[in-house]
Amino acid sequence: MSEEDLNYAVEQAGLNDLVNEKGLDYQLGKSGSNLSGGQNQRVEIARALVSKRPILLADEATSSLDQNLSLQIHQTILSEFKGTVIEVAHHISSNEKEMFDQIVDLAKQS
Repeated sequence: MSEEDLNYAVEQAGLNDLVNEKGLDYQLGKSGSNLSGGQNQRVEIARALVSKRPILLADEATSSLDQNLSLQIHQTILSEFKGTVIEVAHHISSNEKEMFDQIVDLAKQS
């Protein structure tokens, strides 16, 4: 991955403040133990953006983020990620719902 790709992913995932404070060489700890839940989620989003994976399975990817950051992250993932995005979420705003091609609501399944 290029430095440009890394910097882009950091910015798009909302990690600029963390990187400016701790640097890119910061030790995240085992399973991200040195980060908050929201920071861990944003690191995973940055990894997804640079990974070039064909499919992104996001399980509660923005559950620890405030509504504005969640909306920003969804806008980034759904516009910048080149593969298929499958997201599992218990709560999603109406603004975020409009960004998806298809939504399956399991509560409405019989």
